[in-house]
Amino acid sequence: MVETIYCVHCGAVAKHPVIKIINGQSLAFCCGGCVEVYEMLHEEELLAGEGVPEATNAHSPINQPNDSVRSKTIAFHVAGMSCANCVATVSRQLRSVQGVMEVSVILETERATVRMTPNQVPLADLQHAVKKAGYELSPESGA
Repeated sequence: MVETIYCVHCGAVAKHPVIKIINGQSLAFCCGGCVEVYEMLHEEELLAGEGVPEATNAHSPINQPNDSVRSKTIAFHVAGMSCANCVATVSRQLRSVQGVMEVSVILETERATVRMTPNQVPLADLQHAVKKAGYELSPESGA
């Protein structure tokens, strides 16, 4: 009999579980996004002491949309996403790249749209940011 494994973070069935040792316990997750969010929430909980951690604005001014700046928008295919936590992780990773102004990630279409300052954001930087979180980013055909 095969045991069904559920993600300890989101509760989804972990078809290809990611096993992570955290605080001496072997925990199963459905994807890398859930691992990252689980660790982030756990870390913030420890740092905050009691209660719910205060919300912070993770966006630096350079990454905020500014319509007075010329920009270009490129669509990408994102491989490896399986839940909303994956979407949040990919979005956060893309926004962390200098010159990225706006990001939209859609799980159902496995698509990310990135608005950025033209000629200042190398594709390799975007791919590296997403890859270190466990996902693959490639330009859509015709982009």
